[in-house]
Amino acid sequence: MASSKISELTDGTQFEPGDETIVVRSGVNWKVDPTKNAVQAWVNFNGQGTVAIRESYNVSSITDNGTGDYTVNFTNALTDAEYSKCVATSPAYGTSVTAVMTDVQSSGLTEVAPTSSSFRFLVSYAASATRADPKYASVIVVR
Repeated sequence: MASSKISELTDGTQFEPGDETIVVRSGVNWKVDPTKNAVQAWVNFNGQGTVAIRESYNVSSITDNGTGDYTVNFTNALTDAEYSKCVATSPAYGTSVTAVMTDVQSSGLTEVAPTSSSFRFLVSYAASATRADPKYASVIVVR
């Protein structure tokens, strides 16, 4: 009968399918903590009309704060607010102008610093800084 283990370290540690441990072999065995330097949350959502999440991981909801102004709310809070985020959007509906993400802190609005449970961002036309609702928006959060 075949074993389900996928590898065994020199110390006898076994790794089963589904383990969240990454093993790197370089003279010694290393275990990489999957809670650090990994995707902590992601979401793909509709930014026009009624905002709706298409698919997500560790995102409970998207708050629509107005045209081109969104808050991503995490299902499970992160360790702290020292994470990196990347937002990609489609052009606003009916235009060919690319929309870009900016942090609220640099927008002239009252500062809204990211927290361990959410962050706010704006989407605007690259050339004019006019806010826009993208048809598709994707967010990745890494910590």
